[in-house]
Amino acid sequence: MVHITLKQLNIYLMTARVYSILISGFVLLMGSSSCFAQTKETNETQLAFKTLHVFNLKSKYTAEDLQIGLDKFNSLFVKLGHPECYYKLWVSSGEKKHESYLWESSWSSKSVYDEIHKNEEYRKLVRKDMLGLRKMFTDHTYYKFQEHLFNEAPGPK
Repeated sequence: MVHITLKQLNIYLMTARVYSILISGFVLLMGSSSCFAQTKETNETQLAFKTLHVFNLKSKYTAEDLQIGLDKFNSLFVKLGHPECYYKLWVSSGEKKHESYLWESSWSSKSVYDEIHKNEEYRKLVRKDMLGLRKMFTDHTYYKFQEHLFNEAPGPK
């Protein structure tokens, strides 16, 4: 049998309480951080985003040639139930010797983007038209912009 003093017992109990609090806090922190990470990941797959292709057209092509191809994709997006997703062509309004273009792709979420890109009709259209459309480009630069995670700021949405 071990004999300890009252002071030793109090120190032992206090130490045990501190360890218990630390362990509980660690478990709580780990659980909440994994929930936050899962929530953040889920939220990011639901955020809208845009991609932008800035380029010039090779001289043998016109904006109308490109627009015809983009319209085929836009029709497919509507058919697939996602009219909020689209491709849109913009032309620079500045005075230049050659025109600069911007191809905007608008996606309501990463999950919708993935759904569309896995669709067999979309994949056929890519094989048939997209590769040809991209051959029209010269001086191509690509950008991706995602909706802000904390989009609670005042102002228009």
